Amino acid sequence: MTKRLTPQLRWFLSQLRPLLKAHLLSVLLIVLASLTFLLDPLILKWLIDIVLPKRDAKLLMVAVACIAGIYICQLSCYAVGGALSFQTIQKLVFSIRLKLLEQINRLSADFHETVPLGEKLYRVEQDVDQVAELGSTIVPSILQTAFSAIFVLSTMFVLNFRLTCVLLPLMPLFVFLKRQYETRLRRAADSAQEESSKENNFLQEHRSSVVQIQLLR
Repeated sequence: MTKRLTPQLRWFLSQLRPLLKAHLLSVLLIVLASLTFLLDPLILKWLIDIVLPKRDAKLLMVAVACIAGIYICQLSCYAVGGALSFQTIQKLVFSIRLKLLEQINRLSADFHETVPLGEKLYRVEQDVDQVAELGSTIVPSILQTAFSAIFVLSTMFVLNFRLTCVLLPLMPLFVFLKRQYETRLRRAADSAQEESSKENNFLQEHRSSVVQIQLLR
């Protein structure tokens, strides 16, 4: 498994390893929030099918308390998970930028003369932000999507088995469309990143030479 990992991914995992506990805790909270989000339809079904026909005030209060508790649990899980995820991303960004700056300081003078200042600043600022955010959010996003899909399908089977069987054949269409446009989106993202680097380099050089341009004019 480790042989299939690219050197870049292995390096990123080594940077993420010190923050792995906080990252896993934020992922767990996000998954729990997704689970509690899907309990509402089941409680409403129980409320409509059983509680209301019986006209039982005690069961009605229990249902209201369950809905309120689930809502509070959702807000708490999302808030704590979001705060932990944000803190993890900030620590990861700081660590990567510090090591990247140390690596740049060790490079030769030829590198500093040939590579423009704007491009180096873009790599340290923008690229690090993108790598850290994507790397820190891709695992929670995949897990949240997977668990949400499982929970949604389970809830749909409980609520209406026949309607779920009708909608299931549409899932391969979603996978096909995703594969169809994934390559185009990746090319567009790479092109946009290259153009952003060039524009950032131009702006840095322009700002540093404004006085010389005014004197020449």
